[in-house]
Amino acid sequence: MTSPSYAVTVDPESLSRSAHGQVSGIIYMELDGIPFPERGWSDSVVSVLSSWLDATNDLAAGVTDSASLRFMDGPFSLDVQPGYGVVNLRAIDSRSGEQVIIETNVQMQELHQSTVSAASQVLRACSERNWWSPDIDRLVLLSSA
Repeated sequence: MTSPSYAVTVDPESLSRSAHGQVSGIIYMELDGIPFPERGWSDSVVSVLSSWLDATNDLAAGVTDSASLRFMDGPFSLDVQPGYGVVNLRAIDSRSGEQVIIETNVQMQELHQSTVSAASQVLRACSERNWWSPDIDRLVLLSSA
């Protein structure tokens, strides 16, 4: 039996930048191997990762006792409730009510580290393309906190 797992998946090759500097591309979560909201989901990658890192940094520091990791393009979120050494994750689809797609428990470190790893991949790709903005700078700060 394998242990529950959590991963943030990004595809640096899919990144594009709008005229306003917003970076979009593929980003989704995998909870116990199940993609959420779906494999290949495209969203505002830098904004999403910044908000997730802000929330997981606060959780890890004990500043907040719960969090909602939201996607920008769609009614999808991951509700996070810390417990003793683990966090309870509930993937929520709010298109018609609040439907729990999957629920699992993982280590707080796994939740945070996977998000930091995804941010590092995105930041490396932005740097290679010489893309910089206040949003990218914010992601740099949050990923090193």
